[in-house]
Amino acid sequence: MPEHLRALVVILGLALCTFWMVRPLAPTLGMADQEFVHRRNMWFAITLVAFLSGSFWIYVAITGILVLARVKASKPDPNPVALCLFLVLAVPPFSAEIPFVGGIRYLFTINHIKLLSLTCLLPALLVLLQDKATPRFGRIASDYWVVGFFLLPSLLQFSADSFTNTLRGTFDRSIDILLPYFVVSRSIRSEEKLREVLGALVTASILLAPVAVFEAIQYWLLYSALPGALGIFWAMGSYLGRGTADSLRAVASTGHSIALGYTLSVGFFAYMALRRQGSGHAMRWLAVLCIFVGGIVMAKSRGPWVGAGAGLLVYALFGRTPMRDLLRLTGLGLAMGAVLLLTPFGDKVIDLLPFVGTVDSDNVDYRQRLLTIGWQVVLQSPFFGAHSYIFGQMLESLRQGQGIIDIVNSYLGIALSSGLVGLSLFVGSFASAIWVAIRNVTQRGNASTTLEQMTRGLLAATTCILVTIFTVSSITVIPFIYWCILGLLAGTQQLYPLRTARSLAASQSTATPAHRPI
Repeated sequence: MPEHLRALVVILGLALCTFWMVRPLAPTLGMADQEFVHRRNMWFAITLVAFLSGSFWIYVAITGILVLARVKASKPDPNPVALCLFLVLAVPPFSAEIPFVGGIRYLFTINHIKLLSLTCLLPALLVLLQDKATPRFGRIASDYWVVGFFLLPSLLQFSADSFTNTLRGTFDRSIDILLPYFVVSRSIRSEEKLREVLGALVTASILLAPVAVFEAIQYWLLYSALPGALGIFWAMGSYLGRGTADSLRAVASTGHSIALGYTLSVGFFAYMALRRQGSGHAMRWLAVLCIFVGGIVMAKSRGPWVGAGAGLLVYALFGRTPMRDLLRLTGLGLAMGAVLLLTPFGDKVIDLLPFVGTVDSDNVDYRQRLLTIGWQVVLQSPFFGAHSYIFGQMLESLRQGQGIIDIVNSYLGIALSSGLVGLSLFVGSFASAIWVAIRNVTQRGNASTTLEQMTRGLLAATTCILVTIFTVSSITVIPFIYWCILGLLAGTQQLYPLRTARSLAASQSTATPAHRPI
């Protein structure tokens, strides 16, 4: 039996067990049981098509038809954003160029993420544009920052590249940046919609965790043979070790171990945003927590570990009892560390820890050199960067054995290509949403406990993202997830003013004339 078919059997078995465990939690994840079943069946169908079609283009065609049929059905999916996030991690995002004629070599590249964006999010955008209740451009704080970050690279590319490449790059950025941000941010009309989207992200990411544990234990990347079976080449998804010779870093469907740790960490904070909303199934919720932690550990990626730590700190600080939550986290961390030191694996785990361990210290040295040399390159064109920065002589000393210069820092990559102006627009997109969310969540009484809990989880997830991408470039699923999380965090802005207005009206109706608010 071919390797990819043997891997399919394992993936389906792990997914069946995970769906069985998660299905009773569907109501507390914001999904009706019927919708959960429909989305689960879509996940299985897309996975089977990917592994059995034998052609990348057959997979693209059938998957596109299946998703469009679900979106445009007589009883369509009520939340296209939740459907998209539920399916986005089912297949690795390997890509191929759509060929064209007439002197144009190809139209654009297509992958699983872009396919879902075109067949799921784009129809949702058209519906939102026709709805008069949809918040218009500028009503949400981060709108101008995101659009500025989208437009600047197009203007810079137009001045240094051909018109065809500029047009293609602009189209790609509109699908990769604007479409997920605007559809997600405008779809959050109620706490129920927000909870459903977070629940879809939890379900999609938890499916990766058992795969990660299996890959690390069995030393077998389950998705590695799939590109060859589909007849395409994909540079990602390779075997990487860390520590001992028999230690494999899990990848699952994300293409890279850092992307896997990043995705599971974000999914973990989405879980934290919802976990207190369920009154039953305590053991299942605990099992979900353990599976998330196991998957994050098996990725053996220190950047997401640091990001998860920063996210936990933010999660504790914005609770209603921050000091107690901080003490609990500290005590839990010390207890886990003490237990770990008593096991035979204690020394191995300590060697893997960031800032403490000695394993793969050359990766840390490379990142330090990259930041030092890269900053010098940025200062040569500080405002708008250089379109051809990668060919500069200063970066040649960073070329690795594979013949590449790996810009493993998303902020530095943006500064090199778009300058400090582009970096400011990118950081401003997140900073503006974070500022509004902090202002809303700290005004106790202006929102329900449920909404505060979800906003708190999104703040932690955003912190985790912003810390993690300092150690990795925006590859595979990483940018799609952070634009969706930004859309969710920015979209919560629509929920707080409505609830504040209701609470103000209630207070005015019950207050005496001497104490009526001005």
